[in-house]
Amino acid sequence: MRRPSWRICSAAETSVAAAKKLQDYGTIGADDVVVCNLTGHGLKQPEVDHLLETKFTPIAPTLETLRAKIKRVNSSL
Repeated sequence: MRRPSWRICSAAETSVAAAKKLQDYGTIGADDVVVCNLTGHGLKQPEVDHLLETKFTPIAPTLETLRAKIKRVNSSL
């Protein structure tokens, strides 16, 4: 099974770590939706686009579209 690869800078990892801690403390519930802004994803560097296994395509900026895209990606793993 192929797993997605993530390129996240250490500064962006902080928001994920903080979300995990908040979940551990009970501030974030199991059913809560959490969005972490991971700006060090490499997409601002188009010269490395050819190194990616997956080509990115734009989606509509709605929560419903994002959920549908995540569901499609997860089902393909």
